[in-house]
Amino acid sequence: MKPLKIGIVYDNTTRSKRKKSAALLSKEDVSRESIVEVANKVQEVLAGDKHETTMLPIEYPLRTFVRQLEASKVDLIFNLCEAVAEASSLEACVAGLFELLGQPYTGSNPLTLALTLSKPRTKALLESQQIRTPKFTVAYSSDFRMRDDLAFPLIVKPANEDASIGISLDSVVDNEQDLRKQVGSVTRKYRQPALVEEYIEGRELNICVVGNGEPCVLPLSEIDFSGMPGDMRRIVTYNGKWQLDSVEYTATVPVCPAKVPEGLAREMSEIAFAAYRMTGCRDYARVDFRLRDDRTPYVLEVNANPDLSPDAGVARSARAHGWEYDKLVRKIVEFALERNGSDLLVPQEAYGN
Repeated sequence: MKPLKIGIVYDNTTRSKRKKSAALLSKEDVSRESIVEVANKVQEVLAGDKHETTMLPIEYPLRTFVRQLEASKVDLIFNLCEAVAEASSLEACVAGLFELLGQPYTGSNPLTLALTLSKPRTKALLESQQIRTPKFTVAYSSDFRMRDDLAFPLIVKPANEDASIGISLDSVVDNEQDLRKQVGSVTRKYRQPALVEEYIEGRELNICVVGNGEPCVLPLSEIDFSGMPGDMRRIVTYNGKWQLDSVEYTATVPVCPAKVPEGLAREMSEIAFAAYRMTGCRDYARVDFRLRDDRTPYVLEVNANPDLSPDAGVARSARAHGWEYDKLVRKIVEFALERNGSDLLVPQEAYGN
């Protein structure tokens, strides 16, 4: 069976090459830089399996990228794009380009990527299907009108960002003055609405779902906040994800599999599965939860095409499931090929495991 020709697409544009649609701090470029590292790791796995790989960074002018993509004549795109010119809102457009060109690719489609990037729209969809999610409202400026049933503490986030961009220890507020100050900061800095959400005190867990026809729910993972200083809110901040020398990073330790009672784990897995299907996720996704009083799960958000770093959540849950990183990458390729009815599927025995 002939090897596949796989193109690896990732974002490699910077704000100097295009006017940004969101004002990001320079330190927040760290999450973008990590995409290049993931692309290299995926390429290493695929090349090791004798596939012919082509690296296809998205750079300006875009017509050059399109010509390179067409000239590559790849069988499949491994889509790692999370933004264009650091604008997360353009992630869905790249998948749309693949659709227009009739190019098979891994991960979710444009509609799902756009939907799940919008925290308010995802939460509204979850609510419509009676899936618990924290109460919320959308604020377009600091003088917004509060919902009568929203009670402090609240958490303020950019409405349309991922990778915890815009979330800091200041994001949780306990009074109206701090709330309006934080909303004003988010709307000015990120040039988008703010999500004002009920803050759920409790454990934070996530569940990864992989596959399509018969999706598989991977073992639960938890962010252990026990190392956080007593005066810090138990939340996953941008620093907690990306700034290795920060207290938030060193004090938030992922634990997988998480210790959760069997009945509760089953309930959360069913919710994650429903959210995956409801939002149209494909191949792989992560559903984030907060657990109130150790027994009531609330969905925070659904992450289509989440981070595939070897030390990130999907890879961690896959290892707990028995899949090392190489196998996870292979499975994502297989899921995408199965969706496209490809006759290029490589049987498991070809990999020797």
